[in-house]
This record gives sequence, structure tokens and C-alpha cells, in this order.
Amino acid sequence: MDSPLSIVMLGTGDFALPSFVGLADAGFRMLTLVTQPDRPQGRKQELIPSLVKQVAVRRGVPVFQPERVNDAEAVEHVRSLAPDFLITAAYGQILSAELLAIPYAAQLPVRALRIFTTYGAVRDGRLVADLIHRVESGHPVTVQGDRGLMTSPIHASDVARAVIAAVAQPPDAGELDLVNVGGAPLGIRDMATAIGRVLGREPVFEARPGQPPCFVADRSKCERVLGVPDPVEFEAGIAMDLEAV
Repeated sequence: MDSPLSIVMLGTGDFALPSFVGLADAGFRMLTLVTQPDRPQGRKQELIPSLVKQVAVRRGVPVFQPERVNDAEAVEHVRSLAPDFLITAAYGQILSAELLAIPYAAQLPVRALRIFTTYGAVRDGRLVADLIHRVESGHPVTVQGDRGLMTSPIHASDVARAVIAAVAQPPDAGELDLVNVGGAPLGIRDMATAIGRVLGREPVFEARPGQPPCFVADRSKCERVLGVPDPVEFEAGIAMDLEAV
């Protein structure tokens, strides 16, 4: 007789409870429940587990409560369980491609592209579009530390090239291949200054104390494995986009 299919379920809110109970009662092998850490509640700020965690404990299902489920350690823990399926309901965090692809990567070639700060001709309200608006209008650009938040802005045309290359060169079956898609590392101050040069305007900066976060891509694998050439330099990309608008 075939063994029952195995499931790792991610859920925290009460909405997740019927799904958890239904799957367990249907005979699936519940490898673990991934749920968010217990949070203080009520006047006494007591740590109270979610209903779905309470039910999992009563049924003898292991419970895993990482602070950030997309951290490498948490993803590796879920991968080590080798589930047939991941089921999520009201978990409370955005799940990364690395996590979601775990069941598929055991059988199929899976390549996940981590796409960093994308920009293009469309003013979509995201980071670079917001910086353009602030420099154009004279509104202050907040910079934490010397250069501000560090990231790897990449033009939409370069993202398209990376996606086409990834589809054309699939990895081996059973492999989860992760590739960063990003441009040169730049801070908020760097980007605003480049935008100012293109617009012929001097950005107004507003200092904020503290150490800024850093989200910089190591794009060496994108070049080595996918053969994607160096992306458009940021200032040149901004000039191209503003001319097209």
C-alpha cells in the first residue's frame, strides 16, 4: 500500500484551522506545522499560542516557529523534511520562491530568480519612481547614514533578458537553482544624485540617524550560468526612461 502524501502546512490565523484539521483527518501525513511565534496578547501580555498550534500539539504534530520563515535556516529546515506538498493558509508572511519551490524541485527543474529593485519607463510608485518624483518636485529624499539604503537597481529590459535566458537554459531535474538578478550596488543618495544629473536638478536630502539596511545582489551567477551581460548603467537607464515618457 502506498504511503500517504506528506504535507508541511504554514498557518497562523484561525482561518488556517479548518484546513489543517481537514488535511489531517483526510489521512495526509502532517510532517510539521509552521506557524508564527507566540505573541503577547491581552492586558497581561501573555504569550498565547494560536488555535492551529494548540490543535497541532494535541494531535502530536511537530510545530516549527521561525521568526522569519524565509531565512536560510528556516528554508533549509523545511527542505530537510522533503514534503510532497506545502499548504499555506493565513500564515502572515510573504513566502519566498525558495520556500514555495521545495516540493516541485524534488521532481522538476526549478530556477528561481531573485529580482532586485526594478525600474523602467512606467511610474509605478516604487522606489526609483518615487525618487524621480521627489527630485522633480523638490521634495526631500530621506537618507539614513551616509548613502542610505543599499540595493541593486536593475532596468526592466535587463530583467526581461534574464527571464528569457533562464527559460532557455533550465537546470537539471531535481535541482532548485537560485539566481540573483540585479544591477550595480547603489545607495538612495547615489540614485537620487544620478537622477538629479539627468533632470538638471539638485536633490534635497534629509538626514536620518542610524544604520541603513542593505539589499545588494551578488549577480556573478547571473553572468556565469545564464550568460546575461552587464545591465544598463543606472544613470543611462534613467535618461532612457525619461526620454521615452
